[in-house]
Amino acid sequence: LTCPGLYNLSSFPSQDSLMRCVLDDPYFKDGETEGLHMQKVGSGSVRAVLAELVALPCLFTLQPRPGAARDIPRIKWTKVRTASGQRQDLPILVAKDNVVRVAKGWQGRVSLPSYPRRRANATLLLGPLRASDSGLYRCQVVRGIEDEQDLVPLEVTGVVFHYRAARDRYALTFAAAQEACRLSSATIAAPRHLQAAFEDGFDNCDAGWLSDRTVRYPITQSRPGCYGDRSSLPGVRSYGRRDPQELYDVYCFARELGGEVFYVGPASRLTLAGARAQCRRQGAALASVGQLHLAWHEGLDQCDPGWLADGSVRYPIQTPRRRCGGPTPGVRTVYRFANRTGQVWWHHPIQHTWLVTTWPISGHTSTGAHSHLSLSFSAQQSPEQAIDLFSLKPH
Repeated sequence: LTCPGLYNLSSFPSQDSLMRCVLDDPYFKDGETEGLHMQKVGSGSVRAVLAELVALPCLFTLQPRPGAARDIPRIKWTKVRTASGQRQDLPILVAKDNVVRVAKGWQGRVSLPSYPRRRANATLLLGPLRASDSGLYRCQVVRGIEDEQDLVPLEVTGVVFHYRAARDRYALTFAAAQEACRLSSATIAAPRHLQAAFEDGFDNCDAGWLSDRTVRYPITQSRPGCYGDRSSLPGVRSYGRRDPQELYDVYCFARELGGEVFYVGPASRLTLAGARAQCRRQGAALASVGQLHLAWHEGLDQCDPGWLADGSVRYPIQTPRRRCGGPTPGVRTVYRFANRTGQVWWHHPIQHTWLVTTWPISGHTSTGAHSHLSLSFSAQQSPEQAIDLFSLKPH
C-alpha cells in the first residue's frame, strides 16, 4: 500500500488527507477479474486510538457480465452484535445509485470516502472513535444474484480517567496536572478524548485540566452543583482557558497497556513495602493508576482494593455487585473521607483484603483511561497489613 498505517489513522492530520490516500492508492483500483469478487486484505483486528479516525477496508473487483444489463452494486455496512447467543446486524449505512443513507445513530461519524468515484472501494471511514466502537463490522456487496461480504474486527485502544491529588480536591496547577498524568503512565487528555468518553457515558462532576489548558468535566445526568455552562442539558462543561496557576483536578489519557495485569491470591498477601519488594523480585514494579485503568478497560475485574505506585488504593470492577462499590462498571478509588478526598491512613491496621498491581520495570510506558465511580471507606488503613497481589507479565 502507498498509504502507510492506513487502518490506524492517528498519524493522519485530517479526513481530507485520508480520502486522498484511499482514492489515489493503486491497490484500490477496480480489478480485472470477471464478475463480483471481494478482495480480503490484512489480517487480524484493525487497531485504532480513541477519538481518532479509522478506515475499515472493503475492496472488491467489479466487471460487467457478458450480455447482462448494467447493474450497479449495493453496498451495506453493519455492526455485528451477539445477543442471547445469536448474531444481530445493526445497520450503519447503505449505498446505491450514488446515494449513501446513514443510520441515525451513525450520522456525522461514518462515510465512504471513495464512493461513488470508485465503486469497487467500499472502505468505511469511522470517527472520532469511541470505546464502544470496538467490535465486528460486516461489509456486504450485492449485485443481482451475486453476494460478497467480509468481516472486519476493530479494537479501539485508550481510556480516559479522572485524577485527583492525594491531599485535596482541586490541588493541581496545570504543570502539576501534566506531571500527575505522566506519573500515571498517561498524558493529559485532549478535549477530543474527554468528548469521546462522554459520548460513551462518562459522567464526573469534577472540573479537571485538559491539554489545551481549558478546564472541563463531563455530565450525562444533569444535577444541582454540576450544571456548569450548559444548564440542565447533558454535555461536557467548560470553564474555558484558565490561568495555569489555578488549581483543579485533571483528566488523563492512557493509550495502551503493553502487558498483562493479573491477580495473585491470598497465599501471597503482602504489606505495601513487601509488595514492592515482591514486585522487584519478579522484575516488576507497582502498577500506575493509568495501567490499572487500561487493565480494567481490557476486562480486569477484582473486588479487592490494593496499592498502586502513587500510594493510592483502587480496584477494577467489570460486573457491578453488592459490596463492590456501586451499580456501574469502573475503577473504584478508596479515599479517607466521604467527600472523596485524602489518601488512606497508613498508621493503623487494614481491616480489608488488599490487592497489589504490578508492572514490568522494562515494560512499555502507556499514555490515558476511563473511570466511573469512587468508593469511600471510613476505616483507617495501613501499609503494614498483609495484602493480596496483582502482578503483570509483559507480552
